[in-house]
Amino acid sequence: MKNFDCGFTRENNRFRYRAAAIIVEDKHVLFAGNELDDYYYSIGGAVHIGETAEDAVKREVYEETGVSYEIDHLAVIHENFFNENNGTSAGLKCHEICLYFLMKPRGTMELHSNSTTRGVKENMYWLPIKDLDKYRAFPSFMKDYLSREHNGIEHIVSDERKGNMISRLDFILKKSKYSSSYEYNTEEFKVEISEEYFDDNVIEFMNKFVELYTVKVREIAKACIRLEWFNDWFQGETVESIVSKLGRPIFRFLPINTIITYAQHELDEDHIIDVEVIGMYEEFDVSIDG
Repeated sequence: MKNFDCGFTRENNRFRYRAAAIIVEDKHVLFAGNELDDYYYSIGGAVHIGETAEDAVKREVYEETGVSYEIDHLAVIHENFFNENNGTSAGLKCHEICLYFLMKPRGTMELHSNSTTRGVKENMYWLPIKDLDKYRAFPSFMKDYLSREHNGIEHIVSDERKGNMISRLDFILKKSKYSSSYEYNTEEFKVEISEEYFDDNVIEFMNKFVELYTVKVREIAKACIRLEWFNDWFQGETVESIVSKLGRPIFRFLPINTIITYAQHELDEDHIIDVEVIGMYEEFDVSIDG
């Protein structure tokens, strides 16, 4: 009996309902890859018509790894928007709903994979969680998700469409007597990169940094709340109120850190808040000026 995937294609638009696994062993998470794609992707695939998401993820995990994993719980509901550039779906604007299930660890990284995709062998990769931001791995939320505690099911929305990415041509060079930097301005945020550091690698880093901001802004607010002097300056604030009042961020790239400046926040009218961020939101140092 032929199985049909839950999804459809209309003109250059594609929708798919997918189930995927989060498999963690010894501080590593399992991804797949192949010689046709220049990125890693999660273990999983399309849910079949008449199939539950739980059955789909167990089937896909076995097909790709050669190992039967048990489900621990439903972890993430992921709405994903992206443009497909490879394979039979190249050129399509994709909208995907994926249910991510955390699988029970087996205590071993041994797999028996013999899967293929689009006519080539599919390889399994155990990527270290702490270094996930160094890989081109999707979904991009995985490191952040696996680095913190959770209460219940999380709903995450990602937009990987290249049309929303900042390109080199989007920046404008601004020069003054004391500095020279490339700037990108929108109503929602601003990006500044000093002329001496302006290259494609830094632009790619800042794109990912800006994309993760909506996920990480609560961590910034929590870092503020933990500071005694911050609570003295801005009394009675909560994580939720800080997030709502921070306003438009200005992202400034530096080689050793990235500065997020809030010059138009609603916490008061007298101070500018600066947040020094190490790496991809790994550490925070909050200060105020004014």
